[in-house]
Amino acid sequence: MANSIRSKPTIEASSLVKTMLSMVEFGLVITDSYGTIVAANEIAQRLINNNNNSPKQQNIRSFIKDCGALIDQILSSKTLKNVEFEFVNKTSDASSLRINASLINDASLSGSFIAFSFITASEEALKPDNAYRSKNNFDELIGQNHLFMAAKERAQSLCTEPSMNILIMGDSGVGKTSFARAICNGTAPNASLVACNCSTLHLIDPVEYLFGSMNHGKATRGLLEIANGGTLLLGNIDELPLNLQPLFVRALDHHEIVRDMDFKIIPTKFRIIATASTKLRSCFALNNEKNDFLPELFYRIAQDEIMIPSLSQRRNDIPLLSKQILMNHRPSKHSQATTISDSALQVLTKYSWPGNIRELEIVLTSASTICRNNIITTHDLPDYVCGDNYAGQADSQSLMSNINIAQMRDKHIASVLQSTGNNVSKAAEILGIGRSTLYKYLKKRI
Repeated sequence: MANSIRSKPTIEASSLVKTMLSMVEFGLVITDSYGTIVAANEIAQRLINNNNNSPKQQNIRSFIKDCGALIDQILSSKTLKNVEFEFVNKTSDASSLRINASLINDASLSGSFIAFSFITASEEALKPDNAYRSKNNFDELIGQNHLFMAAKERAQSLCTEPSMNILIMGDSGVGKTSFARAICNGTAPNASLVACNCSTLHLIDPVEYLFGSMNHGKATRGLLEIANGGTLLLGNIDELPLNLQPLFVRALDHHEIVRDMDFKIIPTKFRIIATASTKLRSCFALNNEKNDFLPELFYRIAQDEIMIPSLSQRRNDIPLLSKQILMNHRPSKHSQATTISDSALQVLTKYSWPGNIRELEIVLTSASTICRNNIITTHDLPDYVCGDNYAGQADSQSLMSNINIAQMRDKHIASVLQSTGNNVSKAAEILGIGRSTLYKYLKKRI
């Protein structure tokens, strides 16, 4: 009797206990010292309920899977905080439960309070422990074009300004992220770099993801807190939701944030390197009143600007870039291409490359897979790159004369999907568009 609940006849019937159990917003049970459930609130009953039987008199071993050591801790340790475990009878899309436990051990009671809640798939995604060290460096940014060299030299000079926010602009696929990571590595190789693609924030809770949250006493760090002392890379910042922009302004001005559902001020200081399309600067140059980007945030981020030229502006770099791609990005062990024929290189040089370096990479990756004799020829290149009437000496206008923009887009997307094994996420990354955008496109084509 010493090890069991020593309560007045019906602890679970106590109106005080029932009231306490019903007031909390998470599952809560009371067990005796053997783990048998003697009281449970409505949320716990829904979670534990198996075949519509009451959870009372069930043992916690019936719903905690393969966790004998965890059960021993629950029944013997004084406290247990934020431990995750696998749940046997799941009733939602959650992947696991989070558990907190505390012993009851006084003159009248002996057992455990156990509180638990589901960890949903979206919450799993909001564990932003993605700070890493940048591995990119300026040696990987190759090219001899004067516009490219000017951008590279400017980026290198900014490595001596670790507190300066930088805006890198250019068309999709020109290598803005590579520039950003090279700057981070050149400034402080051991500093953390935390990355966020602003175009995907609509898929999650952006406030919690960026600024963190406090939920039932558990703090979740956001990216701005993790970036403290390092660099926050914001890709496609021109797609940052308007309602979040004032929060960024405050964070940059005061070097502090407040988590969602919390009042505690969290100090954090970081540098922002942001990437955007050239349209962002144009909006401010034209004084566009309908602009969805706050001027006060733009000028705080654009303390210095770097403009990356498009591939069509640096055609003389295509042979050098093609060689680098073949050396570093062979898609499989079966890819043996090491050179490109003169005629194929001529076609590559004259093509317009709306997708820039990213498009060049996917074209060469695909061509190196199907080529013969270790040489990429015009026969290995997509039709939309060569043009329908390519005869070996055509210029860029004649290459595009028999194919319209919609057809180019469709063929390019189809080629990218094929080269990635129909991996939509990878294809969207290569195309420089959001995954949801690509899904919408594919849905229309079905």
